[in-house]
Amino acid sequence: FGLSLQPINDVYLNPLSNFGAIENSTSKTVLYGLITFSLLILASSCINYMNLSLAQISQRSKEIGVRKTLGASQLHIILQFLVESLVFTILALGLAIPLIAAVIPTYTNLTSTGFVFSEIFQNDFFLLLAVVVIFTGLAAGIVPAISSSRLQAVEVLHGANSISRLGKLVKAVITAAQFSVSSILILLAIAIFLQTDYMRTQDLGFEKDNLIILDSRYSESDPDAFNYTALKNELARHTSIISVGSSSFRPPNQPGITTWRTAAMGPDDGLTVAFSCVDAYFIDTMRLDLIAGRGFSEEFPADYLPPDGVQPDPDQLFGVVITDLVANRFGFSSPEAAVDELFLLGGLRLRVIGVVRQFFLRGGTESDQTSVGALMGSMSPQRFIEIRIDPAMTAAGLAHIDSVWAQHRPDIPIDRVFFNQEFDELIEARTGGISTAAFFASMVTIFIAACGLYALASYSSLRRTKEVGVRKVLGASTSSVIGLLAWDFVKPVLLACIISWPIAFYFINDFYADFSSRVSFPLQIYGLVTLGIVALALLTVVLQCYKTASSDPVGSLRYE
Repeated sequence: FGLSLQPINDVYLNPLSNFGAIENSTSKTVLYGLITFSLLILASSCINYMNLSLAQISQRSKEIGVRKTLGASQLHIILQFLVESLVFTILALGLAIPLIAAVIPTYTNLTSTGFVFSEIFQNDFFLLLAVVVIFTGLAAGIVPAISSSRLQAVEVLHGANSISRLGKLVKAVITAAQFSVSSILILLAIAIFLQTDYMRTQDLGFEKDNLIILDSRYSESDPDAFNYTALKNELARHTSIISVGSSSFRPPNQPGITTWRTAAMGPDDGLTVAFSCVDAYFIDTMRLDLIAGRGFSEEFPADYLPPDGVQPDPDQLFGVVITDLVANRFGFSSPEAAVDELFLLGGLRLRVIGVVRQFFLRGGTESDQTSVGALMGSMSPQRFIEIRIDPAMTAAGLAHIDSVWAQHRPDIPIDRVFFNQEFDELIEARTGGISTAAFFASMVTIFIAACGLYALASYSSLRRTKEVGVRKVLGASTSSVIGLLAWDFVKPVLLACIISWPIAFYFINDFYADFSSRVSFPLQIYGLVTLGIVALALLTVVLQCYKTASSDPVGSLRYE
């Protein structure tokens, strides 16, 4: 026997297998996703502020030149710009607080938490908020501050161009970084949506429709509380009931997990396998796909573990049905090759009597190690009963189940549920919150990036007014000037999208790694997202470029 221990503090967000509640790992995924998305949005906003501040340097160059002439040092200029950035960040916090109060219900719904607005003003939380504000203000303002402080007073007051090649390169890099974040978030949001849709529509390896899970409340500590066999037999005696099986775990919850090994493995070797005890009708009731060997049958009583309280014979071979995934994990060349192989589980010797196709009771949200991999036949009553009902007689079937329950267990309320209902709730809990968060995060970042690009186009076009006038006097057409101006903005956006591909690929694969059943992510989506972002960038800047390109060259050349 092995002892598993875990600190209580870790059970909520980092539960070991079968420790804590099932939704705990869901909350962890959503919370970590929200943290990641919020940091990316904050980074995008900081990048936007840097870009716009750098674009405004030409408008503020004379101010900086005058200050330097009057004795301001480079440090003074840096402090001025950092203070401005901090002031903007504090003002943003003031605007954010009432918005936070408005979205608290949405947040608590996504994360399944009881967070309340007043907790923001607690000492430890408020201190963290202050650190975030200071860090954001400094991160957003440091690049413009240093760039502005390096301007030479004589050159600025003399009217020299304050935008160097290095400055243009910095702005292009910053723009590329911002759109890279947007592209990554959009690709991740699409990946999450595709996985969610796939889990709802994939072939699960069993039939989830018209299946009812009934908790019999059977307990080994009180086996005479009711007649389990009579209850189960009477459930099956109705025209609306197709079949009735039983198991030691409640689908779609995870069953027990332990270490299994073949006879060729050493005592310290083995692989973890999730397994459940079932009766002879479980495989038929769930409609699992038997691909090799046979299933459990009352014709082979030696396959079954003995009833509760009877010590199993260590020399007897009991039957086990495994999935093709388990057969592959243990190195068997095919499902047929796994039949009649021997497994050792503690003091039990288990012979593989059949192999079923891998089935995903949790829609693929389970890993290869935690998805059900082995079924052991047992003569003991199993607490959970699976009932396959005729879809044309649903109402009559439910009434029959309730009637049989009232007859055998009148003192306990019935606990029955359609498997579909719990399955849909599980998929929604596992992917719904993170999918919603990713969608909104991607929309917010692309909106921020588009606003920043538009403002940048306005400043840049204003600065190039004389250049446009000269080009038009020398015969350039309006369309060629628009193409020239727009291409300067599209280049960093296109580069950003290409750079984002490997980064997005890494995060998408990391997200898919949590699922044992995964959708393929078409490579064409990378190209389509890139085309969409480039088109958005063009739409954002083309109007401003058109206004500049179509202006009268006489007015452009008289600009100064």
